[in-house]
Amino acid sequence: MFSFAEIPAVMNHQFERPYTFDRVVRILISIAIVIGLYLLIRTISGALLPFVLGWLLAYLINPAVEFCQKRLHIRYRGVAIALSLLVIFGSLTGIIFALSPYISGELSRFVEVVDRFRNESGHIQIIPASWIEFINTHIDFDEIIHNLTREDIHSILTNMGSGAQKIFSGSLSILGGFFMIFLVMLYMVFILVDYDRVVKGIPSLLPPKYKETILMVFNDMKAATNRYFRGQALVVLCV
Repeated sequence: MFSFAEIPAVMNHQFERPYTFDRVVRILISIAIVIGLYLLIRTISGALLPFVLGWLLAYLINPAVEFCQKRLHIRYRGVAIALSLLVIFGSLTGIIFALSPYISGELSRFVEVVDRFRNESGHIQIIPASWIEFINTHIDFDEIIHNLTREDIHSILTNMGSGAQKIFSGSLSILGGFFMIFLVMLYMVFILVDYDRVVKGIPSLLPPKYKETILMVFNDMKAATNRYFRGQALVVLCV
């Protein structure tokens, strides 16, 4: 079994090898291939973006699909995918609609707190004096009050989707943005359908010489990523 402790020895062995003409040619060819792949990916990055986003969403949603198949005993994967997407996107939509009034109320309370802080000339006991001095020096409360009226709050909540629209559409039209979203969702569904087959088929594409090392690093990254997302999800739920 390969271990990280062996990496320095392997690297020293590589550096100790003589630089023959054949080795120099192979190094130059490898560098040229890497540069060529970089330029190719950079050129078609716009077309790859929907696939990458679809793969990321499929990676995040696949545990829910597996839960439906194993825990709910849903035999057909397509049904499990449809149920998972319905529950996830339905829940997100419900959360957004449920929280919008609370967000608006909290912003209104924030405006009241700022106004009270301004009228009391910053004399609030729970805030350290150094903080009050910094706030009074660098923050214009009149500008904040002016920009956070109830009409502006309503406008902010109404136009919350404009940021996501810019990410997907860029300089394209709104129709192009919706088409981009459609492509992302289409890639996500197709990847989810064959997710297990694709994941199991990736090792067969790796060079046998480096397969064990690559798989070990990939498994470590996968385990760390899973822990990170689970931890962040727990923090969000607690908040």
